[in-house]
Amino acid sequence: MEETLLLSKGRCRIDGFEIDKAQVERTFIMIKPDGVQRGLIGKVINRFEKKGLKLKAMKFMMPTPELIKEMYKDEKHEPYFDKLLYIMTCGPAVPMIWEGVDAVGVGRRTISELITENSLPGSIRGDTSIHVGRNVCHGADNQQEADMDIALFFGDLLETMSKSV
Repeated sequence: MEETLLLSKGRCRIDGFEIDKAQVERTFIMIKPDGVQRGLIGKVINRFEKKGLKLKAMKFMMPTPELIKEMYKDEKHEPYFDKLLYIMTCGPAVPMIWEGVDAVGVGRRTISELITENSLPGSIRGDTSIHVGRNVCHGADNQQEADMDIALFFGDLLETMSKSV
């Protein structure tokens, strides 16, 4: 059972360990339409829970082309962009906010590499990815990207959410 007690300004205790609240981050992870279609939602969520992250928000939604264009705006001139747009809008997806110590790094390591052949066994993509277009999850690469994706998908909830610690 998770224990969260305020110790002193800027410090907290999670599962018996005292940490600096500044170490707690939020990250953005999205189960892509192929992961939803393959029935992997619970398995993906379980991986992040096992790594000690806390699920703060989740939606089951149909991403619009406009939303995905904004999410991947830095890649809009790439030759693969139209295929990416199709892959990300061909069915429902599950965007999520996860919180914990080094959440962005934990998220990236849990998902693994974009290219299937480079994904480590034991990672989500290493165990479930079929190819780059069917690699189950999107995860923020850094805190800035996480913040932008969280605002894009959960902007309406941000004002009511507060960090758990």
